[in-house]
Amino acid sequence: MQQQFKLALTALVTVMSMGSVACNLEIDQTLGLDEGSAMEVEVPAGSGSVGVATVEGGTIMNIDIAIGLFDILFGSIEGDVSVGELLFASSGFNLLGIDTEELCVIPDPVDPGGGTFAADIYGGSATFDVAINTRALVGSPILGAAIPDGFAFPFALQSTMPLSLGDMIGMLTGSGGLSVSQSLDETFDVTVGAITLPIHLGGTLNLSSVDAFPTSPLMDACLAIVAP
Repeated sequence: MQQQFKLALTALVTVMSMGSVACNLEIDQTLGLDEGSAMEVEVPAGSGSVGVATVEGGTIMNIDIAIGLFDILFGSIEGDVSVGELLFASSGFNLLGIDTEELCVIPDPVDPGGGTFAADIYGGSATFDVAINTRALVGSPILGAAIPDGFAFPFALQSTMPLSLGDMIGMLTGSGGLSVSQSLDETFDVTVGAITLPIHLGGTLNLSSVDAFPTSPLMDACLAIVAP
């Protein structure tokens, strides 16, 4: 508690010394997928199979926060979130009798998505509400030829997590991090040639702050597919 008080006092003095009512802080949070993260892809009967696979990777969230003395005094901090880098890699599923092989999820190049971040410091919680627009590319040469640009693979990050005063100041100063868990429940269409299939995406993504963007052999394979 004493350490948190010192951190809070330091942050308060820093803001006051800026000589303005408010300042903007741009924070890049690198989040990696933790063990236990998995995606469940369900396709219509006769069109493939239900696939449950672990998923690896991470994302960089850019958080733009306007913070002033009143925000600190009332303990309410809000910001805008944009999606920077993102790569999720999975072993894929069976679609139309064909193994997709690697399933590589990347940001939509036109609109990667975004949303908001809100922290209730005295209430000890923070909320992300972010629409993440992503596309999925497959490793299968057969399916890759049929859908060379992949298919829309959107999901929402709508999660509330515990966040102490010390955690918040650590995030603002780059000495602390976040931990987010998100259940997946999305339905979207995948078009392969003349066939359009409704796909249901379930599972759970567990993300936590990491020092560097994650790497793995599966992610390396996806990088080769994304940028051949």
